[in-house]
Amino acid sequence: MPDDFSNNLSTTGVLNVGEYTYANIDSPGDQDWFAVTLTAGTTYRVDVESYSWRTHDDPHLGGIYDSAGTLIAGTTNYHGGEGNDARTYFTPTLDGTYYVSAGVASGVNDRYSQNGYSVRITDNWDDYADDTSTTGMIVSSSFRYDAYSGAGQSDWQGDRDWFAITLEAGQTYSVLVNGDSVYNGSGYDNADGYIYGIYDSTGAYLPGTRDDDSGTGVGAWTEFTATTAGTYYVAAGLAPDSTETTGYQVAIFEDDYTQNTETTGRLTVGGTAGGTFLHDTDRDWFAIDLEAGVDYTFVMTSDSWYGLWPGIHSVRDASGARFANTSVATSLGDKGAIVDFTAPKTAPISSMLTPPTNILG
Repeated sequence: MPDDFSNNLSTTGVLNVGEYTYANIDSPGDQDWFAVTLTAGTTYRVDVESYSWRTHDDPHLGGIYDSAGTLIAGTTNYHGGEGNDARTYFTPTLDGTYYVSAGVASGVNDRYSQNGYSVRITDNWDDYADDTSTTGMIVSSSFRYDAYSGAGQSDWQGDRDWFAITLEAGQTYSVLVNGDSVYNGSGYDNADGYIYGIYDSTGAYLPGTRDDDSGTGVGAWTEFTATTAGTYYVAAGLAPDSTETTGYQVAIFEDDYTQNTETTGRLTVGGTAGGTFLHDTDRDWFAIDLEAGVDYTFVMTSDSWYGLWPGIHSVRDASGARFANTSVATSLGDKGAIVDFTAPKTAPISSMLTPPTNILG
Protein backbone atom coordinates (compact mmCIF):
# COMPACT_ATOMS: atom_id res chain seq x y z
CA MET A 1 0.00 0.00 0.00
CA PRO A 2 1.19 3.61 -0.53
CA ASP A 3 3.35 5.11 2.21
CA ASP A 4 1.42 7.71 4.23
CA PHE A 5 4.52 9.70 5.23
CA SER A 6 8.06 9.65 3.86
CA ASN A 7 11.17 9.20 6.00
CA ASN A 8 13.04 12.31 4.85
CA LEU A 9 12.83 16.11 4.78
CA SER A 10 10.10 16.02 2.14
CA THR A 11 7.58 14.46 4.54
CA THR A 12 4.09 15.93 4.84
CA GLY A 13 3.79 14.64 8.40
CA VAL A 14 3.43 17.36 11.04
CA LEU A 15 3.39 17.28 14.86
CA ASN A 16 1.91 19.97 17.08
CA VAL A 17 3.31 20.05 20.62
CA GLY A 18 0.84 18.44 23.01
CA GLU A 19 -1.26 16.72 20.34
CA TYR A 20 -1.39 13.16 18.99
CA THR A 21 -0.73 12.31 15.36
CA TYR A 22 -1.63 8.92 13.88
CA ALA A 23 0.03 6.95 11.11
CA ASN A 24 0.06 3.50 9.49
CA ILE A 25 2.68 0.80 9.19
CA ASP A 26 2.88 0.45 5.42
CA SER A 27 5.75 -2.03 5.09
CA PRO A 28 8.19 -4.04 7.25
CA GLY A 29 10.38 -1.63 9.20
CA ASP A 30 8.35 1.40 8.06
CA GLN A 31 9.50 4.72 9.58
CA ASP A 32 7.62 7.98 9.10
CA TRP A 33 9.01 11.46 9.66
CA PHE A 34 7.05 14.28 11.31
CA ALA A 35 8.12 17.94 11.31
CA VAL A 36 7.76 19.87 14.55
CA THR A 37 8.79 23.34 15.71
CA LEU A 38 10.64 23.30 19.05
CA THR A 39 12.03 25.93 21.43
CA ALA A 40 15.63 25.88 22.66
CA GLY A 41 16.08 24.97 26.31
CA THR A 42 12.67 23.32 26.68
CA THR A 43 12.62 19.61 27.57
CA TYR A 44 10.19 17.56 25.49
CA ARG A 45 8.95 14.00 25.85
CA VAL A 46 8.30 11.99 22.71
CA ASP A 47 6.05 8.89 22.79
CA VAL A 48 5.38 6.35 20.06
CA GLU A 49 2.55 4.01 21.05
CA SER A 50 0.42 1.22 19.65
CA TYR A 51 -3.20 2.31 19.62
CA SER A 52 -5.07 -0.82 18.53
CA TRP A 53 -5.15 -4.37 19.86
CA ARG A 54 -4.69 -5.50 16.22
CA THR A 55 -1.50 -3.56 15.61
CA HIS A 56 2.15 -4.42 16.25
CA ASP A 57 3.42 -4.42 19.82
CA ASP A 58 6.88 -3.05 19.00
CA PRO A 59 6.63 0.67 18.17
CA HIS A 60 10.01 2.21 17.51
CA LEU A 61 11.32 5.76 17.79
CA GLY A 62 13.88 6.04 15.03
CA GLY A 63 15.25 9.26 16.47
CA ILE A 64 15.02 13.03 16.26
CA TYR A 65 16.65 14.79 13.33
CA ASP A 66 17.72 18.42 12.99
CA SER A 67 16.61 20.76 10.19
CA ALA A 68 19.35 19.38 7.92
CA GLY A 69 18.14 15.81 8.39
CA THR A 70 21.01 14.73 10.67
CA LEU A 71 20.21 12.26 13.44
CA ILE A 72 20.71 13.75 16.92
CA ALA A 73 22.69 11.28 19.03
CA GLY A 74 20.88 9.53 21.89
CA THR A 75 17.33 10.15 20.62
CA THR A 76 16.45 6.68 19.29
CA ASN A 77 14.39 4.45 21.60
CA TYR A 78 12.89 0.99 21.78
CA HIS A 79 10.65 -0.09 24.74
CA GLY A 80 11.39 3.03 26.80
CA GLY A 81 7.73 3.79 27.44
CA GLU A 82 4.87 1.78 28.89
CA GLY A 83 5.03 -1.91 27.96
CA ASN A 84 6.67 -2.12 24.52
CA ASP A 85 6.00 1.50 23.63
CA ALA A 86 8.88 3.85 22.79
CA ARG A 87 9.77 7.05 24.65
CA THR A 88 12.62 9.53 24.83
CA TYR A 89 13.33 12.99 26.22
CA PHE A 90 14.95 15.75 24.23
CA THR A 91 16.09 19.32 24.94
CA PRO A 92 16.97 21.24 21.74
CA THR A 93 19.83 23.72 21.82
CA LEU A 94 18.40 25.85 19.00
CA ASP A 95 14.94 27.10 18.07
CA GLY A 96 13.64 25.69 14.81
CA THR A 97 12.24 22.73 12.90
CA TYR A 98 13.08 19.19 13.91
CA TYR A 99 11.90 15.82 12.61
CA VAL A 100 10.65 12.87 14.66
CA SER A 101 11.09 9.45 13.02
CA ALA A 102 8.52 6.90 14.22
CA GLY A 103 7.16 3.50 13.22
CA VAL A 104 8.53 0.00 13.72
CA ALA A 105 12.05 -1.38 13.93
CA SER A 106 13.80 -2.63 10.83
CA GLY A 107 12.53 -6.06 9.79
CA VAL A 108 9.36 -5.95 11.89
CA ASN A 109 6.30 -6.74 9.76
CA ASP A 110 2.86 -5.72 10.97
CA ARG A 111 0.22 -7.65 8.98
CA TYR A 112 -2.48 -5.37 10.41
CA SER A 113 -0.94 -2.25 8.92
CA GLN A 114 -4.20 -0.35 8.73
CA ASN A 115 -4.18 0.21 12.49
CA GLY A 116 -0.73 1.70 12.93
CA TYR A 117 0.52 3.80 15.83
CA SER A 118 0.37 7.23 17.45
CA VAL A 119 3.17 9.72 18.06
CA ARG A 120 3.10 12.65 20.47
CA ILE A 121 5.57 15.28 21.66
CA THR A 122 4.81 17.35 24.73
CA ASP A 123 6.51 19.89 26.97
CA ASN A 124 4.03 19.40 29.82
CA TRP A 125 4.55 15.76 30.76
CA ASP A 126 4.38 15.76 34.54
CA ASP A 127 0.90 14.43 35.32
CA TYR A 128 0.80 15.61 38.97
CA ALA A 129 2.78 18.11 41.05
CA ASP A 130 4.78 17.05 44.12
CA ASP A 131 3.26 19.59 46.52
CA THR A 132 -0.11 20.74 47.82
CA SER A 133 -0.94 22.34 44.45
CA THR A 134 -1.41 18.88 42.92
CA THR A 135 -4.54 18.00 40.99
CA GLY A 136 -4.07 14.32 41.82
CA MET A 137 -6.81 12.82 43.94
CA ILE A 138 -7.51 9.46 45.53
CA VAL A 139 -11.20 8.69 45.23
CA SER A 140 -13.59 6.08 46.59
CA SER A 141 -13.07 2.69 45.00
CA SER A 142 -15.83 1.20 42.87
CA PHE A 143 -15.27 -2.29 44.26
CA ARG A 144 -15.49 -1.76 48.03
CA TYR A 145 -16.83 0.89 50.39
CA ASP A 146 -13.71 1.14 52.57
CA ALA A 147 -11.13 1.47 49.76
CA TYR A 148 -9.88 4.43 47.76
CA SER A 149 -7.76 4.40 44.62
CA GLY A 150 -5.78 6.55 42.21
CA ALA A 151 -3.19 6.17 39.44
CA GLY A 152 -0.22 8.10 38.15
CA GLN A 153 2.70 8.04 35.77
CA SER A 154 6.39 8.07 36.60
CA ASP A 155 7.43 10.64 34.03
CA TRP A 156 11.16 10.51 34.75
CA GLN A 157 13.53 8.79 37.15
CA GLY A 158 12.73 9.92 40.68
CA ASP A 159 9.40 11.51 39.71
CA ARG A 160 6.98 11.70 42.64
CA ASP A 161 3.32 12.65 42.44
CA TRP A 162 1.09 13.84 45.27
CA PHE A 163 -2.50 12.66 45.66
CA ALA A 164 -4.98 14.41 47.95
CA ILE A 165 -7.48 12.50 50.05
CA THR A 166 -9.82 13.46 52.90
CA LEU A 167 -9.44 11.22 55.97
CA GLU A 168 -11.17 10.75 59.31
CA ALA A 169 -9.50 11.43 62.66
CA GLY A 170 -8.54 8.29 64.58
CA GLN A 171 -8.93 5.97 61.59
CA THR A 172 -5.99 3.75 60.63
CA TYR A 173 -5.24 3.47 56.93
CA SER A 174 -3.16 1.10 54.82
CA VAL A 175 -1.51 2.67 51.77
CA LEU A 176 -0.21 0.61 48.85
CA VAL A 177 1.63 1.58 45.66
CA ASN A 178 2.21 -1.00 42.91
CA GLY A 179 4.01 -0.36 39.63
CA ASP A 180 2.48 -1.37 36.31
CA SER A 181 3.79 -4.29 34.29
CA VAL A 182 6.90 -3.48 32.23
CA TYR A 183 8.83 -5.40 29.58
CA ASN A 184 12.23 -6.63 30.82
CA GLY A 185 13.63 -7.88 27.51
CA SER A 186 12.27 -11.41 27.76
CA GLY A 187 9.01 -11.03 29.66
CA TYR A 188 7.09 -8.75 32.00
CA ASP A 189 7.66 -7.70 35.61
CA ASN A 190 6.03 -5.11 37.82
CA ALA A 191 7.85 -1.81 38.20
CA ASP A 192 9.12 -1.01 41.71
CA GLY A 193 6.33 0.93 43.46
CA TYR A 194 7.43 3.48 46.06
CA ILE A 195 5.73 5.56 48.76
CA TYR A 196 7.67 8.79 49.30
CA GLY A 197 5.57 9.55 52.35
CA ILE A 198 2.27 10.78 53.74
CA TYR A 199 1.90 14.55 54.24
CA ASP A 200 -0.61 16.57 56.25
CA SER A 201 -2.73 19.44 54.93
CA THR A 202 0.17 21.90 55.29
CA GLY A 203 2.52 19.69 53.30
CA ALA A 204 4.48 18.51 56.36
CA TYR A 205 5.90 14.99 56.15
CA LEU A 206 4.58 12.44 58.65
CA PRO A 207 7.62 10.53 59.99
CA GLY A 208 7.78 6.81 59.34
CA THR A 209 5.43 6.77 56.34
CA ARG A 210 8.05 6.30 53.60
CA ASP A 211 8.36 2.76 52.17
CA ASP A 212 9.87 0.77 49.32
CA ASP A 213 9.24 -2.99 49.29
CA SER A 214 6.99 -3.82 52.26
CA GLY A 215 4.09 -4.68 49.97
CA THR A 216 3.59 -7.61 47.62
CA GLY A 217 6.66 -8.32 45.48
CA VAL A 218 8.28 -4.95 44.76
CA GLY A 219 5.19 -3.03 45.84
CA ALA A 220 5.24 -0.48 48.67
CA TRP A 221 3.06 -0.50 51.79
CA THR A 222 2.74 1.71 54.83
CA GLU A 223 0.20 2.18 57.60
CA PHE A 224 -0.68 5.28 59.58
CA THR A 225 -3.45 6.74 61.74
CA ALA A 226 -4.89 10.15 60.90
CA THR A 227 -4.63 12.31 64.03
CA THR A 228 -7.02 14.98 62.75
CA ALA A 229 -9.78 15.00 60.15
CA GLY A 230 -9.00 16.70 56.88
CA THR A 231 -6.88 16.59 53.76
CA TYR A 232 -3.75 14.44 53.54
CA TYR A 233 -1.39 13.79 50.65
CA VAL A 234 0.16 10.53 49.47
CA ALA A 235 3.47 11.03 47.64
CA ALA A 236 3.82 8.10 45.26
CA GLY A 237 5.80 6.93 42.27
CA LEU A 238 8.48 4.41 41.40
CA ALA A 239 11.65 3.78 43.40
CA PRO A 240 14.35 6.48 43.12
CA ASP A 241 16.71 4.06 41.36
CA SER A 242 14.06 2.85 38.88
CA THR A 243 14.69 3.93 35.31
CA GLU A 244 11.21 2.87 34.16
CA THR A 245 8.85 5.57 32.97
CA THR A 246 5.57 3.77 33.39
CA GLY A 247 2.40 3.92 35.41
CA TYR A 248 1.54 2.84 38.93
CA GLN A 249 -1.52 2.35 41.11
CA VAL A 250 -2.23 3.87 44.53
CA ALA A 251 -4.73 2.35 46.96
CA ILE A 252 -5.81 3.32 50.49
CA PHE A 253 -7.83 1.06 52.76
CA GLU A 254 -9.54 1.79 56.04
CA ASP A 255 -7.83 -0.80 58.21
CA ASP A 256 -9.94 -2.53 60.84
CA TYR A 257 -6.97 -3.59 62.99
CA THR A 258 -3.33 -2.52 62.95
CA GLN A 259 -0.39 -4.89 62.75
CA ASN A 260 1.40 -3.67 65.86
CA THR A 261 0.96 -3.59 69.63
CA GLU A 262 -1.38 -0.60 69.39
CA THR A 263 -4.09 -2.78 67.83
CA THR A 264 -7.65 -2.55 69.15
CA GLY A 265 -8.24 -6.19 68.24
CA ARG A 266 -9.02 -8.35 71.30
CA LEU A 267 -9.45 -12.09 71.74
CA THR A 268 -10.47 -14.08 74.82
CA VAL A 269 -9.76 -17.73 75.56
CA GLY A 270 -12.71 -19.72 74.24
CA GLY A 271 -14.01 -16.74 72.31
CA THR A 272 -13.91 -15.61 68.71
CA ALA A 273 -12.87 -12.50 66.81
CA GLY A 274 -12.99 -11.54 63.15
CA GLY A 275 -11.63 -9.07 60.67
CA THR A 276 -11.61 -8.13 57.01
CA PHE A 277 -8.92 -9.06 54.51
CA LEU A 278 -8.13 -5.76 52.77
CA HIS A 279 -5.17 -6.52 50.53
CA ASP A 280 -2.30 -8.98 49.96
CA THR A 281 -0.14 -7.55 52.74
CA ASP A 282 -2.90 -7.05 55.31
CA ARG A 283 -2.11 -8.48 58.76
CA ASP A 284 -4.32 -7.95 61.82
CA TRP A 285 -3.11 -8.34 65.40
CA PHE A 286 -5.35 -9.50 68.24
CA ALA A 287 -4.25 -9.21 71.88
CA ILE A 288 -5.05 -12.04 74.29
CA ASP A 289 -4.08 -12.82 77.92
CA LEU A 290 -2.62 -16.32 78.38
CA GLU A 291 -1.38 -18.32 81.37
CA ALA A 292 2.20 -19.54 81.56
CA GLY A 293 2.71 -23.22 80.72
CA VAL A 294 -0.80 -23.72 79.37
CA ASP A 295 -1.30 -25.23 75.91
CA TYR A 296 -3.52 -23.29 73.53
CA THR A 297 -4.81 -23.93 70.04
CA PHE A 298 -5.53 -21.09 67.61
CA VAL A 299 -7.79 -21.85 64.65
CA MET A 300 -8.45 -19.49 61.76
CA THR A 301 -11.06 -19.95 59.04
CA SER A 302 -12.13 -17.88 56.05
CA ASP A 303 -15.60 -16.46 55.59
CA SER A 304 -14.86 -15.78 51.93
CA TRP A 305 -16.91 -17.46 49.22
CA TYR A 306 -14.16 -17.04 46.61
CA GLY A 307 -11.55 -19.31 48.11
CA LEU A 308 -9.04 -17.31 50.14
CA TRP A 309 -6.30 -19.37 51.78
CA PRO A 310 -6.18 -18.03 55.34
CA GLY A 311 -3.11 -18.29 57.54
CA ILE A 312 -1.91 -17.57 61.05
CA HIS A 313 1.14 -15.43 60.50
CA SER A 314 2.59 -15.53 63.99
CA VAL A 315 2.11 -15.43 67.74
CA ARG A 316 4.02 -12.63 69.45
CA ASP A 317 4.82 -11.50 72.97
CA ALA A 318 3.65 -8.25 74.57
CA SER A 319 6.54 -6.33 73.00
CA GLY A 320 5.65 -7.57 69.52
CA ALA A 321 8.55 -10.04 69.26
CA ARG A 322 7.66 -13.12 67.25
CA PHE A 323 7.69 -16.66 68.69
CA ALA A 324 9.38 -19.23 66.46
CA ASN A 325 7.34 -21.87 64.62
CA THR A 326 4.01 -20.08 65.02
CA SER A 327 3.44 -19.24 61.36
CA VAL A 328 0.99 -21.58 59.63
CA ALA A 329 -0.34 -20.85 56.15
CA THR A 330 -2.87 -23.50 55.19
CA SER A 331 -2.72 -26.40 57.66
CA LEU A 332 -6.43 -26.98 57.04
CA GLY A 333 -6.14 -26.51 53.27
CA ASP A 334 -8.45 -23.83 51.91
CA LYS A 335 -10.58 -24.17 55.05
CA GLY A 336 -8.17 -22.41 57.35
CA ALA A 337 -5.12 -22.79 59.58
CA ILE A 338 -4.40 -24.17 63.04
CA VAL A 339 -1.42 -23.72 65.35
CA ASP A 340 -0.66 -25.13 68.82
CA PHE A 341 1.13 -22.86 71.27
CA THR A 342 2.36 -23.11 74.85
CA ALA A 343 2.49 -19.76 76.64
CA PRO A 344 5.93 -19.22 78.22
CA LYS A 345 4.87 -16.44 80.58
CA THR A 346 1.85 -14.53 81.89
CA ALA A 347 2.41 -11.31 79.97
CA PRO A 348 -0.19 -10.57 77.26
CA ILE A 349 0.45 -12.28 73.94
CA SER A 350 -0.54 -10.83 70.56
CA SER A 351 -1.71 -13.18 67.83
CA MET A 352 -1.11 -11.75 64.36
CA LEU A 353 -3.59 -13.17 61.85
CA THR A 354 -4.83 -12.63 58.33
CA PRO A 355 -8.64 -12.18 58.10
CA PRO A 356 -11.42 -12.72 57.14
CA THR A 357 -11.39 -15.02 60.11
CA ASN A 358 -12.98 -16.71 63.03
CA ILE A 359 -10.38 -17.37 65.71
CA LEU A 360 -10.83 -19.90 68.47
CA GLY A 361 -8.52 -19.64 71.47
